[in-house]
Amino acid sequence: HKKMNITDDEKMTLVKEWRKSNGYTQQQAAEELGYSSRVTVGYFETGARRIPDWVLSTVNLLKTKKMDQNNV
Repeated sequence: HKKMNITDDEKMTLVKEWRKSNGYTQQQAAEELGYSSRVTVGYFETGARRIPDWVLSTVNLLKTKKMDQNNV
């Protein structure tokens, strides 16, 4: 299992694109990730807070799951 070597900018883009592609508000995205406040997602998207690896993994899993559902 190779660790993703991506920049903080790429991480921010990943989270933002995942949120927008699902039509989520920051609040909905936060809840989907288990956070209570949209502020956290806002911090992730602006780079004010480092995005934990588990968040990236979750975003990728949810993205993959959604793509699988679309291909049914």
